[in-house]
Amino acid sequence: MVCRFELPKSMFNDCHDGICYIANIKNGRKFGDFIEKTLLCNESAHNVINNICDEYNYTSSSEEYKNNEEFENNKDKLLIFTKLPVIILIRLMISLDKEDVVSQLTGAYPIAMTPNKCTCMNIIVGRRKNEDNSYNIDKFSLYYPNNHLCYKLYGKNWPILNGYAFRTAVLNGILNRSDLNKLRFNEIIQNKDINFIKESYGLKIDDLSEYEYCAYIEGVSSETSQEHLSRIENMVKHMVKAYHGEQGVLALSYDKKEKEENITALEGEFKLFKKYAMVNSGITEITPTNI
Repeated sequence: MVCRFELPKSMFNDCHDGICYIANIKNGRKFGDFIEKTLLCNESAHNVINNICDEYNYTSSSEEYKNNEEFENNKDKLLIFTKLPVIILIRLMISLDKEDVVSQLTGAYPIAMTPNKCTCMNIIVGRRKNEDNSYNIDKFSLYYPNNHLCYKLYGKNWPILNGYAFRTAVLNGILNRSDLNKLRFNEIIQNKDINFIKESYGLKIDDLSEYEYCAYIEGVSSETSQEHLSRIENMVKHMVKAYHGEQGVLALSYDKKEKEENITALEGEFKLFKKYAMVNSGITEITPTNI
């Protein structure tokens, strides 16, 4: 299914002739109920999107789309994004006025720098309107460090639970690779009386995942799904205890209400991840964790 829309001028540099299509990626992968998708754009939209990415130091990748017969009456050259930064998806989610187009944007969007080795996905769940008519965007991230193994284990239906990850967006600052690197080597200053050691929870940052701007949870073959999710939840709670506060490295939630309640982006994304991971894995409840 292909959904056509005009690039909203308000959030995309007053572009007057930008045309985009939301399309399912032909490999047919799914992450829970989220289908892998991307954007196809005419040259005007493509140039504006790339300029925004360059302005904020995000990396996009694209290539010419060769198969245009599915686009009725389209005479433009089209380019397909193979790597689409989340800043573009968020701008679309907060500026599109047609709800049918917004609903089509929900899905899994590739963001990997090395897509032949690993899989990174931004999962766009939807948007919610605030009292001031602005929007909160519901999203979370997934990361799978070994494509070959995942295709062997899961085929084209990759479980959400096995892909838990967080990206540098949950840390203060933009593209905060410095603190991600410090977290990798347990060098971030912690709050008093807290001793967070990421290896205790299976939290991993290696050369490839650091290059991909994310941290992930290693699987344990003997774990049940409930135990795996409980371990992630415990890790999130301990990270917040260790790294949240006036001098902490964790960013506050981008959800207005959560931010007012001093909830971190790490907690907000995990709450959303947990909801969909439980449904996808058939988990009805998990054992509460204590700090």
